[in-house]
Amino acid sequence: MSSNVLPRRLRSTWLVLLSGVVRKIVDAHRRRRAVATLHQLPDHMLRDIGISRSQITRAVDTGHFN
Repeated sequence: MSSNVLPRRLRSTWLVLLSGVVRKIVDAHRRRRAVATLHQLPDHMLRDIGISRSQITRAVDTGHFN
């Protein structure tokens, strides 16, 4: 094994781990933003899409709006 192989593998592993963490942070931010946006809607608009105010977080987390 050459001296450059191990550091390259470690770099690759760290990049994969870091990209996974970044993806989770971005996903969490998108969910929070979606929840905030839905909470700003009036009740009649929430009824039109088939959810109540108390169901917003679950609907965003599961993707099930009906």
